[in-house]
Amino acid sequence: MELEILVFQCEQRHFGVETHFVREVLRAVSLTPVPKAPDGVMGLVNLRGHVMPVLDTKQLLGLGNAKIRTTDHLIVMRVGCCEIAWHVDHAVDLIRVRSDDNTGGNTADSETTAEGDHARSETSPSPRFLRTVAKTQLGVVQVLDPTRLYSENAMKDVLELAASVVATEYTS
Repeated sequence: MELEILVFQCEQRHFGVETHFVREVLRAVSLTPVPKAPDGVMGLVNLRGHVMPVLDTKQLLGLGNAKIRTTDHLIVMRVGCCEIAWHVDHAVDLIRVRSDDNTGGNTADSETTAEGDHARSETSPSPRFLRTVAKTQLGVVQVLDPTRLYSENAMKDVLELAASVVATEYTS
């Protein structure tokens, strides 16, 4: 099975997300802070009248906390029933990889290989967040599954935040 992924960088490491989740990629903008926001929420952004939470991808991946810089990107995605934005250092490229669903092995052209847990470092995301791991011309790319990154309760909190009247008032 072939996957098209958007490759992005966090802390000089390559990650990816399947493009069917991605709505658009934007340069980072100033965010509206939200008091008492759930962990991992950096703030809110008003994108053409639609308020959405911006999540700290580095924190979610265990790579520390991020601060918004003008060179950073926001990856706007639809995950389940909501739109969210991931803050990343840099959106790099769109690439295609092949994934063998039967074996868990992965291929991108002839260069992609599966990486086992033994290759995981302390700063690697939990295996439950990974869709696949691919070795590409960019190096090793850990393809994340955004539906697995959030517990049901955490996503509910983020959705409520984005939809709340308070959130809308903050971004007006």
